[in-house]
Amino acid sequence: MSADPLLLRVIYSIIPKHVCDKILPSSGKASFSRQAVAVFGVTFFVGAAQEAFMIKTGFYEVATRKEAERRAMKQWEIEEAARLRGDVQIGDGGRSKAMLAAELLKLRERERAEGVRLDEEKAKIKELLQGKGT
Repeated sequence: MSADPLLLRVIYSIIPKHVCDKILPSSGKASFSRQAVAVFGVTFFVGAAQEAFMIKTGFYEVATRKEAERRAMKQWEIEEAARLRGDVQIGDGGRSKAMLAAELLKLRERERAEGVRLDEEKAKIKELLQGKGT
């Protein structure tokens, strides 16, 4: 086991020890500002690598889609509860605002997946949504 502190062992696992020794002399007499710059550089590099990985794997697209689905489902639950209580009258063949929003989301996903433009269908749904009010 190395006599180096845990933080240094973590840094050495990312950056080779000989490079660290050039940045921070092993005598331990490096100034605070030099140590701060070294730590900032390492953490910036690790953060940038993590963000690049998340972008490359499509994490943000998946997270955005799931959040939209969650919000649509929550809105649908609220409207369904209101409908069951008799507070809301739903027009257009029984389609609620949440159902229309979910249909719009499905159309957008279909556009992305198939590479097709579905502007007419989206325009109809948007008109219905605006007609129901917000």
